[in-house]
Amino acid sequence: MLGRNLTLDELALRQTVPHRGSTAQTLPIDPLLYRFYEPIQFCGTTIKAPIEEELGDGIMNAINFSTDTDRKAHPKCYRVIVTLNGRSLHYEDS
Repeated sequence: MLGRNLTLDELALRQTVPHRGSTAQTLPIDPLLYRFYEPIQFCGTTIKAPIEEELGDGIMNAINFSTDTDRKAHPKCYRVIVTLNGRSLHYEDS
């Protein structure tokens, strides 16, 4: 509705940081993809917080994007290193 004043609850909701895509509807069934998905589910908000603190509220662009994989020797096995390199895009105020 145009011209309507917002309630205090509506105003508070509009001032919160959105959590876009935090809960997926389906999980990957491929074991490797599922294990890659796990740290995002468990640590996603912990990873997101310092990114937003440093760069502000926005997204990592997956169009202009690169990835790299490497391995690191460990006493009992190899460790997997995955680097996601995307441009930071800020959400625009509407």
